[in-house]
Amino acid sequence: MPKGKHASPSSAKGAAPGWWPDHNILLKTGQKIPLQCSFGNLMEARDEHNFWIVCRSPLRTDIALRICWDPEGIRRVKRKKLDPRSVGYEIEGGHGRYTIVVEVDESRGALLHFRTKLRPSRDFDPVKSPKDLFIIRVDGNSGKKGVKGSASCEGPLTAFVWLRVGRKRPTSFLYFQNFTSLADYAEQTRSSLEAAVSVNWPVAGFSRPEGQRPLEKGREWILSDTSLVIQKTVTKGDFEKTTQFADALAAVYLRIKRPETAYYDWPATARKTIQALRESTGCSRKIDGLTYYNAYLGSFEKPPESMVQCAILLPMLNYQLWNRSTTKVAENLNANLPTFFDEKAGTIVRWLPSGEFRKDERSEEESRGLMDSWYLYHVAANLGIRAVDGDGVIRELFLKTVDYCIRGAHQFNYDWPVFYRIDDFKVEKAETEPGKGGESDVPGMHVYVMMLAYQLRHENRYLDEAREAAERLKGVRLDVVYQTNNTVFSAFGLALLWRETKEEAYLELSQICLANVVSKFWIGDAAYGFSRAYSTFLGLVPLHDAPYLAAFEEGEALKGIIDCLKVLRHRLWPSLNLILCEYAKYLASRGRFYFPEELPPESISTSPKEGKIRTRRWIPLEDLRTGWELNGQVGQEVYGSAFPLIMTTCMYLRMKEVPFFVFCEYPILDARYIDHGRPRKELFLGISGSPELKCKLRLVQQETTSLDLRIQQISGGRISTIKAVPPPGGALEVTIPGGCPVCLSWQKSSPFIRRKP
Repeated sequence: MPKGKHASPSSAKGAAPGWWPDHNILLKTGQKIPLQCSFGNLMEARDEHNFWIVCRSPLRTDIALRICWDPEGIRRVKRKKLDPRSVGYEIEGGHGRYTIVVEVDESRGALLHFRTKLRPSRDFDPVKSPKDLFIIRVDGNSGKKGVKGSASCEGPLTAFVWLRVGRKRPTSFLYFQNFTSLADYAEQTRSSLEAAVSVNWPVAGFSRPEGQRPLEKGREWILSDTSLVIQKTVTKGDFEKTTQFADALAAVYLRIKRPETAYYDWPATARKTIQALRESTGCSRKIDGLTYYNAYLGSFEKPPESMVQCAILLPMLNYQLWNRSTTKVAENLNANLPTFFDEKAGTIVRWLPSGEFRKDERSEEESRGLMDSWYLYHVAANLGIRAVDGDGVIRELFLKTVDYCIRGAHQFNYDWPVFYRIDDFKVEKAETEPGKGGESDVPGMHVYVMMLAYQLRHENRYLDEAREAAERLKGVRLDVVYQTNNTVFSAFGLALLWRETKEEAYLELSQICLANVVSKFWIGDAAYGFSRAYSTFLGLVPLHDAPYLAAFEEGEALKGIIDCLKVLRHRLWPSLNLILCEYAKYLASRGRFYFPEELPPESISTSPKEGKIRTRRWIPLEDLRTGWELNGQVGQEVYGSAFPLIMTTCMYLRMKEVPFFVFCEYPILDARYIDHGRPRKELFLGISGSPELKCKLRLVQQETTSLDLRIQQISGGRISTIKAVPPPGGALEVTIPGGCPVCLSWQKSSPFIRRKP
């Protein structure tokens, strides 16, 4: 069977027609398209079942995009130039009429955009389509030579592939499929977009899933919405190659349609969550007179865990400072931490030594003598923050645990396994998967913990340990992530190491870690199935291959990202700064959907893996999923209760001299109150983000006295006053560009806002 017509790359038998392209058709019979592109020439080519756009580069690396595939055959093609930057096609096929637009956008490099719509001539059951990106030639040779995949994110809304091809004159491609545009297709056909974008050399890209229901005639359906960013590959170093990826992703991000954000009252939710922690019997238990918090609501089968206590304690203490109050929850957590210390091993341990397992069947990590590498460092980091803050009891526990961490680092040669025995460091599970290595971001966590110890004791041995662990991260590029919140902490630890040593290598490694985090964002909304009712846009997966979003990891990632922004400032790569600040904006809007009260009841699991689900408890679900997958399959996450506390303290500015709260969708990096001794007071804010995008600034007055308020934006050396008109709801909200300082000035005078957040 000839390859050009019916053969599949893996097996010709049973393959759909037109699966595998013919090199001769693509390279020799194509016609030039009248569009200018700095990357090279664009050509159109067709065969019996396919219509292609071929990108021919002077670097002798050619790729083809399959922008139309009809298994019943293409019958007629009509082209029309729409404007100097775009052309349109109407294609008559066996399934109906296809309408295609091809655009060139060079505002941020060479970006090609392709959108394909179909108006079916009859109802039909869609079958799985072939992938749409094909590497034809590399350095003038076969597409199978010299191709390297640098990054691809896995999961239901992972829609990109980052490729580097060629050796002599290398080229980089970022392929992106906008899954938001395909929601109607997925809803109608009841198909899932999970794993629809992947790589199988020399083909890659999107394979439209097979449907369970027919695609109806009589309306247009978007079949693909593809962007392709083409760049000449930099050959200098890992940092340059990583930031090139960030630039390509930012170019795509700026071009796609992004959902509107909506304000959510996080202080109110924080109060309800604290109440649930205090009053719900499923959240905690008493052992030997002390209160311990469960990992999941209603889960009593396992001993209490140290990480669970720490994960709630630090955000709770930060919230108490913000709210100028104290809580019984924080007192309970502070009291129970020392009971997790194992004097014989000389370290904090995972499971409470006096607790019991009440399960007949245990998972691989449910063993009292076992340690998960990331787990130890997560707890150690939380202890370190408490120690730096001045807690004397925790200080001693932390320093002993640091010594244990150093012994482990030497034992493993800074290459940590997944599980090991606490008493003798014997490895029980070396790799996440065969050939994949251990927990790849733990070296960065080691850096972070050592920098906390250095802040506490200023001993050079901690600095030396941090340097040694940082060396293990060199050369990793976009393959660092094991658990995303820990990768953010790695970035922060490296930022602290850079600030202390002034060595640029650590600044670059910090940003490489942040680029790894960015590569795990879901840039799209799965508006089909149950997830039509909520947003997952710009969600961050908890693990490198997780099929869901998780409240605990997202909250911690946000806190770590803001810490990084404050240390790196203007040294952070602009594209990373842009996307990370957008992450904060969208998390503040969509984070509400972790709470059962905010979800459709039919979308919530009734039989979670851990504990029980109580929809009226303001405890977040661990897992937020897409399509027809039920949410909360893992459980209702008590240690995720830190999430609304983090959102409150990170996204709201509260100062005793200022008579209003300030909520900003982009993180506030600086806040300076000025009292000139006159009636009018001033508050200067340093807002993060990029001027290319905007965020909302919201003010809520604490006092009943009316204020005369003025909001001024400082941009390009010019001061402009922003008109601030309170909406009917009462709160004052304005839209400002990112990255520009803002001055708020006020005096007691005219009516303003009279409600508490």
